[in-house]
Amino acid sequence: TDVATFAPLLEAAFAGAPEHGVPEVPVRTADRTLGGETPLFDVAAGVCGLLEQRWRRDEVLDVARLPAVRRRFGFSADDVNSIDQWLCSTGVRWGLTPADHHRAGLPEALRAHTMQSGLDQLFAGAALETGAMRGPGDVAPTGDLEGDDVALLGAFADFVTTIGLHVESLSQPATVPQWITRLRAAVSDLARLSETDAWQWGALDRELSVFSETARLADAHHDDTEVDPTQLANLVVARLGARPGRARFDTGAVTVSSLAAQRGVPRRVVVVMGLDETFMGSGVAPNDDLVAAGPFVGDPDARAELRALLLDAVLAAQDHLLLVSTGFDVRTNEDVAPAVALAELVDVVDALTGGGPSARPWTVDHPRQPWNPRALQPGALGVAGPWTFHRGVAALSARLRQPRVAGAVLDGALVRETGDRTLGELVRGVTRPVEALLRDRCGMALPGTGDEASTALPLGLESLDAWNLRDRLLGAVLSADPPGASPDVVGEELDAVRRRGLLPPLALGDRVAGDLGLQVDQLLQVAMSLGATLHHAGAVIDVDTAVPGSGLRRVTGRIAQVHGDQVLRITPSTYRIDQELAAWVELAALTVAFPEQSWHAVVVGRADITAGAKGRRLSLASVEAAHEALAVIIDLVDRARCDVLPLDAALSETLHRKGVDALHSAWANKREGRSAHWINWAVGDADLDTLLDLPAWDDTPDDLWGTGGRLERWTHRLWTAFDTTTAPVTAKATATEGD
Repeated sequence: TDVATFAPLLEAAFAGAPEHGVPEVPVRTADRTLGGETPLFDVAAGVCGLLEQRWRRDEVLDVARLPAVRRRFGFSADDVNSIDQWLCSTGVRWGLTPADHHRAGLPEALRAHTMQSGLDQLFAGAALETGAMRGPGDVAPTGDLEGDDVALLGAFADFVTTIGLHVESLSQPATVPQWITRLRAAVSDLARLSETDAWQWGALDRELSVFSETARLADAHHDDTEVDPTQLANLVVARLGARPGRARFDTGAVTVSSLAAQRGVPRRVVVVMGLDETFMGSGVAPNDDLVAAGPFVGDPDARAELRALLLDAVLAAQDHLLLVSTGFDVRTNEDVAPAVALAELVDVVDALTGGGPSARPWTVDHPRQPWNPRALQPGALGVAGPWTFHRGVAALSARLRQPRVAGAVLDGALVRETGDRTLGELVRGVTRPVEALLRDRCGMALPGTGDEASTALPLGLESLDAWNLRDRLLGAVLSADPPGASPDVVGEELDAVRRRGLLPPLALGDRVAGDLGLQVDQLLQVAMSLGATLHHAGAVIDVDTAVPGSGLRRVTGRIAQVHGDQVLRITPSTYRIDQELAAWVELAALTVAFPEQSWHAVVVGRADITAGAKGRRLSLASVEAAHEALAVIIDLVDRARCDVLPLDAALSETLHRKGVDALHSAWANKREGRSAHWINWAVGDADLDTLLDLPAWDDTPDDLWGTGGRLERWTHRLWTAFDTTTAPVTAKATATEGD
């Protein structure tokens, strides 16, 4: 096996973790190729690799991440990651300029998705004022870069220009000496080395000179013969990557190599890994192997040579010999037969020790994970103590083995807060109480999916991308000056989105843009049919209200979408009950802050995932009802920030209006969706009946909080307050695809 392909993984495994008491163990790879020893070769290979590619974003950034390139242009590893995020925000997929699209059969007028388009957008965004719709040359300004970010963007643009010029030069037919000269110039312009690594320039020159000399010997007219540059690039990459480097045995470090002859070279410890079924190969010779088809005495035998190498490794071991094979299938965990050579070695050891399949103390079945209980159980894997010496893994395994009581983990651990509240905290507390506890109170964050942005031209929109664009169009309409749902506003924003590369190209983008415009229009139709106006003016909230048991409490925040005498909550998502609860919270705070005004709320969302829209108009019964609602909301949020309440708005409404039986069905469905990731993290695989049995708080009288456990009482208090404080008459409206 070519160890160089996974040498970085081996080095990382022995890197240690000083913070956990694990020392670093030096590792050396004995049989790296010359390219693996000389990082400057990676620059040459990276430039050659772009000759036959489409300038995909990730391929260009891979070259920018090379240490010698980063040193030349002043990048850090984090800088390149930031650049990647900027390019993704501008829709860069592949192509340096529109000419690359044209060569691939696309219209040259398609400027979006190219590196040039992305850089133009970012520079325009840095130069123009925030919110500008159009820049010079019909560029859509994107981003709001300033200071050091602008300098970083300039350095990256310098890199793109430099590598673009050299790749264009290398792509032209040339003789071998001419092409080699161009490649030397490209690497010289793109790379910079420290003084200690300057020897790599000489190594590169020698390899390129040998390559040119080899071509001269093969073709007497090589100085006059033009060669396909792609073929030359492939040959150079193959040469730089295939040449063996210096042997690195006897360095005093852990030496990793492919199986090599060790006859007569003693080693204190020898470890042979990968003795699986594929160790000796398939045993079937290729059809075109004439030597195997008619063997003669003295012909090489690959299987016999591998057996000899394994025997050398066994005889070289002085103190310890470790042979490692995969004994269990990674998918089914079924037993996997050992390689023939390993099975024969086991039989020999059995014969020498008098053992057998039932008595082999020198064999150990290791679990795959270091936190497996067997790895931490003293004596389970043949040693006196735990197998692992990683303190962090040991502590984590101990925590994982402890019984987990969902919902009761934090009982008594967090005291009730009685300080100021923001509107955002109140909204999250009543709509997503688990998130209010874990994110707002405990400061936790859930990891992202880690999905990488595609480099292929989009043929459609993913759900999240479509949501973002609908939200963007709505924001453009609601913040327009003068206010109104003017088709020009939507059209201009769609045009800007298209120029940013956020829509599919050509006719595909026209269809998507039409669908987005229709969906936004439906949402606005429903909003206006419920009496909503588009005269936009935000409202700042700073009020005090009395909460039983905790005195006066202050609520602060800003409601962005206040239009006239109404709160407008219009969402590009499917209509959900949590939007009504959020509007109720904002409406209560707004009424308490400005009691002289008669306020109402308009909530609008999509009717379903495909098309249509629907909405509802809400208002409070009175100013007194607003004070009562706000007091109940603050009290509920205080409690939600102390204990796990694994219900969101939809689940709590189901429990209140339809009962426990309906909640069981809703719970099973909800736990499968992405929106329930906070709940899944908090309670794991907890049974709903166990959660319903969580004890209620001591200060919850039945006349106000109902009966049952904590979840039922919290739900009863929330929805009873919602029903009694809102006006009994509400208006509803819908819009269908044909409207």
